[in-house]
Formats: sequence, C-alpha cells, structure tokens
Amino acid sequence: KLGLAGFAFGNIMLMSFPEYLGLAKYDNGFFANFFGILNFAIATPVMIYSGSDYFKSAYTGIKQRHLNIDVPIVIGMLALFFRSSYEIFSQTGAGYMDSLVGFIFFLLIGKWFQKKTYDTFSFERDYSSYFPIACNVIQDGKEETRVINKIKAGDEIVIRYGELIPTDTILEKGVAQIDYSFVTGESLPVRKIAGDKIFAGGKQMGEAIHLRVMKEVEQSYLTQLWNDDSFAKKSHNINQTSDFTNKIASNFTWVILIIAALTFMYWVRSDVALAVNATTAVLIVACPCALALSAPFILGNGMRLLGRLNIYLKNALVLEKLASIQHIVFDKTGTLTTSSSQEIYFEGEMKNEWQEGIKSVCYQSAHPVSKKVVQYFEDSPLAKVQDFKELIGQGVEGKVAGNNFRIGSCTFMGLPNKVEGVFVEVNGEILGKFVIAGSYRTGLREDIQELKEHYQVSMISGDNDKENAYLQTIFGSSTLVFNQTPHDKLNYIKSLQFNKEHVMMIGDGLNDAGALQQSEIGLSITEDTSTFTPASDIITLGDSFQKIPQLMRYAKWSIFLLYGAYIISLSYNIIGLSFAVQGNLTPIVAAIIMPLSSITTVVYSMLSTHLTAHFLKL
Repeated sequence: KLGLAGFAFGNIMLMSFPEYLGLAKYDNGFFANFFGILNFAIATPVMIYSGSDYFKSAYTGIKQRHLNIDVPIVIGMLALFFRSSYEIFSQTGAGYMDSLVGFIFFLLIGKWFQKKTYDTFSFERDYSSYFPIACNVIQDGKEETRVINKIKAGDEIVIRYGELIPTDTILEKGVAQIDYSFVTGESLPVRKIAGDKIFAGGKQMGEAIHLRVMKEVEQSYLTQLWNDDSFAKKSHNINQTSDFTNKIASNFTWVILIIAALTFMYWVRSDVALAVNATTAVLIVACPCALALSAPFILGNGMRLLGRLNIYLKNALVLEKLASIQHIVFDKTGTLTTSSSQEIYFEGEMKNEWQEGIKSVCYQSAHPVSKKVVQYFEDSPLAKVQDFKELIGQGVEGKVAGNNFRIGSCTFMGLPNKVEGVFVEVNGEILGKFVIAGSYRTGLREDIQELKEHYQVSMISGDNDKENAYLQTIFGSSTLVFNQTPHDKLNYIKSLQFNKEHVMMIGDGLNDAGALQQSEIGLSITEDTSTFTPASDIITLGDSFQKIPQLMRYAKWSIFLLYGAYIISLSYNIIGLSFAVQGNLTPIVAAIIMPLSSITTVVYSMLSTHLTAHFLKL
C-alpha cells in the first residue's frame, strides 16, 4: 500500500508541474486534460487500495456511534477525490489528486513507522512476548543461559515448574505435566513421558524436565500461529488508537462540519458554484493529517528509544496510559530487592544425607529462593524427584529416595505468619530454616522519594513484616501490607481502582500475574530474562529499576509533545481554512499546505522525542 501511494505521489506531482507553474494555458488545454485523466487513473487505486484501512476504521467507528480520528480523514479524502474528479472531467480545473495521494502516502509512512517499532519491541506479535527471552541449555554437562534465538535443533534444554516451552521438543528426562491453555484454551495439564513430543507454548506444571529441541524458535508451530491476525491478543486496557487523539478527533469533526455548513450557507446566496467549491475546500484542507501522524510518530519513537534502555513496552500507547497513572504499587521480593547479591544461610541441624533431596526438590522450581537453595548445595548431586508439587509463592514439595521433602514459608508449613525464614521439613520433621539476607536495590530510597512527589505509592508483599521498620524509613507514611497471597494482591489493586485510581503495579511477575493484569499498567522486573509474565505491559531488566522515575516523566512529556503536534496541525488548518472559506483554495496552495503539514509533524515528532529523552537523561 505504501509503495503504490509513493509511486502515485511522485508521478502525479510530475504530471502536475505545468499546472503548478501556470503553463497549462499554452497548450490549449489538451495536455492539461490528458494529464488530469492520467492523474485520476493513478489516484483511484490509491484511494481504493492504499486508503482502505481508513475507510474500514471510519465505518466501524460510525457503526459504534464513535467519531474516531479516521472519520474526518475519510471525509477529507472523499471530498478531495470527488471534487478533483469533477474538475478533471468537467475541465474546470486540475483537481487535487496530488494532495490526495500525498496525504495517503504520509499517513501510511506513519503507520509503517509504527509497525516497524511494534515488530521490534512488540509483545503481541512476536514469539518472545509470551516465551522466556532466554532458557537454560545443557552444555558439556553444565547448565548455561542462552537467548532463545540462539537455540538450535538438537540442543538439550531444561524447563522447570511454571516455565514456558519456547519451541517444539521431545521429552528426554522427567515426567511432564503440560498446560496448553495458552494455545488451546484447555487448562487441564497433559501428561507426557520420555519420547513424547511437546510443542511450543506449553507450560510445565510439574518437576524439572529435560527436552531435546526439534526446531529453532522461529520455525515452531506457535510462531506460525502468532502471525495469524485471529490469534492476536487484545488487552483490556490498551486501545489500538490513542484515546487522546480520538477525543480531539471527535470534536474536530463536528467543528469542521459546522464550518463547512456555514461556508455553504454564506456563499450559496450569491454563487452556487462558489458555495460548492468553498465547502468542499473546507473539508479538504481541514483533513487532520498532522493530527493523525502525531501519535504514531511521537509515541512510537518514544517506545523505540526506551527499548534501547532495556525498557520494553507492549505497545506505544502504553506511554499514554503511563501519563494518567495516579498510584504506584510495588511488590517487595524480586522488585525492591535483588537476588544477585543476596546471602543465604541455614539455621538448624542439616544432615548430609538430606542435602541431595533438598537440592533436587528445589531444582525443579524457577523461583529465586529455590535457585538460592540450589546454589547453597552446589556440591551435592541431583537425584530423581517424584510427586513434585509447587504452591505458587509459598513452597515446594517432592519425594526423593522414599523420603518426603517440603521446603517453604511458614504458611506452607502451617506455622504462625510472624515466623520468618524458608523452612525445611523431611518426613514430617522440621530440620530448620534458610535465612536469606535481603539486599535492596541501589538508589531505592531516592527513587521512591522522587516518585512520592508526584504519585501515591504503596507496597504489598507476600513476606512477613520483619523489615517493616526499615521500609517505613523509605516509604514514610505510605501503605505497607505484608503476608499477602497472589489473590490478596489482586484484590488490593481492585480496591484502589474501585476508588477511581489509575494504578501501576510493579512486580517480578512470579506471584503478581493477577495484579499486573488487573492494573492499568503492569511493569514486570526480571533479573535473568528467563522468567517473566505475559500479563505485564512493560518489562525491564533489574538494572533499569532506577530509570522508573525518568520513565514516568518521559510519559508525561510525551503528552506535552502530542499537544505541540496538535498545535502545529491546528495552525496549518487555520491557514488553509482562511483560503478555503473564501473560495480561494487553488491546487498549488493545497499541494503545498497538506504535504508540508505532514512533513513538519514528522520532523517535529522525531526531533522532540530525541531531545526530550536527552534532556531527561534516558
């Protein structure tokens, strides 16, 4: 569509040069008429094919009784086309086919730019959106983390409880309980044994399994499904078109229709032909091309710039949602704390014969605490685990060599909530507990204080309140809630929204999926890129935590930049309308004003977003 519009734009402008320069009168009108018919023949398929998406969108909006941005665009396109066609075939003028195809061409450039941005950082159209960005591969008998686009056929990968399978595989070791609800909608796990094929998109709901890769990720069954439009996920809180733009477009449409009606009534008393020309000229020049281009370029380019900083947005309109946030809710473990520098030690009597079983059971889980326990018993071998189970956010259990092992929180063990630590139980007897020294992120205090100047801030955690006093020195009078289950976190977000607050949830994605999905914006922080949740709207690496205040400022600045683009659009419309209402809109004026407004918007959008990012030190 873009190629056809570009081809037509260049050729129609070329054939319109005699008209631009006032040379048409020297050939007795033959070539002017001939080139006018050629322009009509070239512009018609552009109108029908290249502009088809805008007609569909406008029709859908009107059908739903909503004037979106594409309604005034289509009105302008129709006015341009039919008036130009009339002038060409009645030989009363050269028409505005150059302005029409130029307008469509620049609109499609904006859409192309937006699509390229989405293809680069999209969560909805790319296989990485729901898959781990990396997974564990067995290399020379040892596990190593490898990004999924580096996984080759024949590689052996390890998938633990709750992790997604990134490509088509064959099960080699372990018993798989695969949840295919993401692909098929069926939530009951499917049991697989060694030798069975397991397809991409399944989630392991049992012990750790070893899989042999059959295909590279790009070739997998689910990736092929991903390219089908019918499989696209639509979030409940992110619209495909800017809400802000649509609000302006709705008012814009009525204003232009009123101006057009007043223009017609003013001129029809003295000159019917002039009244028709002036009215159509108003509809032509007031077409909101700059308005339509501003959101894709400003928000899309902002998304691209943030992606360079390892801040990945689900789509560009997340920036617009960020600007409306009023309340920021933090998870604690894995969000305010970092596992990379945490220390772990055991309190109690640890027998050597139990170390292998404890490590083997924890090895099945992808939870950060389980990984810490596995590291603690680094020198112990792994054994076969039976009847493995994990209660999300609380603990794991399994049977090794006939002995029952349970490792988890006080709630998991049936102990009082005030008791801290990760407890170890073997055959019904509690041996002791692991204590993990919390390590908070660098600059946390400064970041929270900066956010509190502009937002309501609270923290909700599944841990006990042993660090309440310290956290109060950081959060001050903000709400701090402890001993919360994943369901409690979800209900907390709902309670804030019930009070008409726009909420942003920041968590590590392991126990926060419901809260992340429910909130207007869900931001998931990951340490190792191998675990995150598809419920989030933004994903960032742990190292980028300190950039959250700059991210929020940039989102607000993006709205100001949109206002600037709308002022540019309004200025061009005022200039054009001043000619149109007088009936003095000539082809040369239209040919200059409409493409110039589009070019100005594009240049403004690119420069302003880069300068803003530089100013905010992103």
